[in-house]
Amino acid sequence: MLFQLQERHVIYARPSSTGKTSQGGAVENKVDVAETITDEEVRTACDLILSSKHFVKAHRMQRLLRFLIEQALAGKNGNTSEYVIGIEVFDRNPKDYVSEDPAVRVQVGRLRQRLASYYMEHAPRDGIRISIPVGQHMPVLHRISRSEL
Repeated sequence: MLFQLQERHVIYARPSSTGKTSQGGAVENKVDVAETITDEEVRTACDLILSSKHFVKAHRMQRLLRFLIEQALAGKNGNTSEYVIGIEVFDRNPKDYVSEDPAVRVQVGRLRQRLASYYMEHAPRDGIRISIPVGQHMPVLHRISRSEL
């Protein structure tokens, strides 16, 4: 699957001429920047992050980031609820798991902090920057060009 960039941000749904919002929440309209980010580029960027000192010993963070990236690549935006993440990433028992458990929100917040720390030391040169906006669980992918550094 290829991701198309709009204003240098990833759209998780294929653009259409309707101008309507897709089920994944992305606004579908004309694409200003006709660039693509391949699955391979995303996985390479993820692997670089996970092999850094910020993540190498943080196994829970590794699992969380890898899960979120794979869900994004598979186009499963709706499959990143706190409940699903709690069960799939943090091995919560579905029978006993309650949706008010703050563990997922806390861990996603920590993941944001680790990503920010990583990018403070490792500016991606013509690469991919992965971020997770506050209030969301789905990663956003940005193509970073030399002029943006």
